[in-house]
Amino acid sequence: MRPNALIVDDDLCTLEILPAVLGLHLPSLIVDTSSSRKAAFEHIDAKSYSVVVAEIDMPDMDGFSLLAKMRVSETETPVIFMSGGASVGLVQRAFGAGVFDLLPKPFRRETLIASLFQALRAQGIRRDMYATDQRLVRVHHRLRRLESELTALRSQAVRLLNPRVAEAAILHSRALAGWNQSKALIEEIRKQRRVLRQALRAITESACREAWARVRGLG
Repeated sequence: MRPNALIVDDDLCTLEILPAVLGLHLPSLIVDTSSSRKAAFEHIDAKSYSVVVAEIDMPDMDGFSLLAKMRVSETETPVIFMSGGASVGLVQRAFGAGVFDLLPKPFRRETLIASLFQALRAQGIRRDMYATDQRLVRVHHRLRRLESELTALRSQAVRLLNPRVAEAAILHSRALAGWNQSKALIEEIRKQRRVLRQALRAITESACREAWARVRGLG
């Protein structure tokens, strides 16, 4: 599935330029635009986005109300704020609210592209983590089934005092091998999830450091 982005800004020039820029540098990215609160909310209600880029100060809406609207259903979507009046206080408030990045206007196209690339990468890692979690749940279910089978086979082996004991022992051995494999798979999945979590933390911390550096550079 192709990634998609929503750009929210009351500046029509920005809404015309940014999709063209993104089309050159991120050709696989599908871009929607919105110039008002109403249109932005309609877009968010209609679909899920890989990333949202929003101007903080608009006549009928600020970026934080948009962020609050998104967090009702899209708790993990990266949000990048744009602002012509960036300050240390604004950066603190933005990152405290869970924003992925903040770009002081005017910014270079390379800055936006880099931020979007990192946001999309973070979102991809989150999807991988979700898939890993689902895989872990399935393996846990399998493990519980095998544990039940092992318990039943142990009971059967104790009760049987005829040649079927050998058959029960074989089945027990097979179930035990499956159980051990499931345990090993769970540990492997957990290691993969730890790696993904570390990568996601590194990306978000890097975005935060770069935002602080940009705002300090304005002073």
